Amino acid sequence: MFLSENEKGLAIVYHLHNEKSGLRVVLSELALVLFGIGLFRLPKIVRRDHYIRKHRSPQKALYAWIFAVDPDSRTGKEAREIRDFIFEKSDQENLPVLAETSMPQNKRVYERFGFVEYHQWEDPKTGMITWFLRRDPSTKNQK
Repeated sequence: MFLSENEKGLAIVYHLHNEKSGLRVVLSELALVLFGIGLFRLPKIVRRDHYIRKHRSPQKALYAWIFAVDPDSRTGKEAREIRDFIFEKSDQENLPVLAETSMPQNKRVYERFGFVEYHQWEDPKTGMITWFLRRDPSTKNQK
């Protein structure tokens, strides 16, 4: 997890190949459903999550799960701090960074940061488009 210097930007990034399972994960996901997502939105979220997991790149990678900045503080500084943190980790570990978004404006931000689209999906039931994005580590920083 990374919090920007002014605490207005947040990133949650983890090793995709080290996803945890077990009772603690199930309880955390249940709490997310009950207190965050809501039961009425659950089928749509589960369908989208299933598709994403099935079509995500299978190789070892860092996964940018959350990349968020307070809407009242969009100077760009927070986003650059988050980007630099994620890219430094990617370069140090020689791992690509994967992300998905359903928001066109977020896709443009990812692309400005050097991510490229490797897959796109339109949910046939909702019409929502999800873009799958990838940023490879920089070769200049590798030993």
